[in-house]
Amino acid sequence: FYGWSYFAWSLGYKAAERDALYKQLWTTKAPDELKRLLKQNHIRYVAVDNGVRAGFKNEVNEMTVKSFSRTVFSDDENLYGRLVIYEVPEAPAPGEPVPSPEKSASKSTE
Repeated sequence: FYGWSYFAWSLGYKAAERDALYKQLWTTKAPDELKRLLKQNHIRYVAVDNGVRAGFKNEVNEMTVKSFSRTVFSDDENLYGRLVIYEVPEAPAPGEPVPSPEKSASKSTE
């Protein structure tokens, strides 16, 4: 999603807007808002390591992410900067329509 700003800018992305969104993704404390932003930006996994934690000076919303996500990797031995990878659920965010079982079933048989 992020990477070096130069690459995003050189590919035509609005780098300043992306920088602001990146900060918002890491600092939003409201679970419903964070779920909406992650889904809206097609983000399925969130990786948090000591570099991210230090870069946002204790503002990182890791506990918010953890509250609704499943941990798929945890660097308990500190080999990779205490990296933790969370899988964001596919369920719709609050306020979004829930797909009916009939539509979901018809998509899987097509």
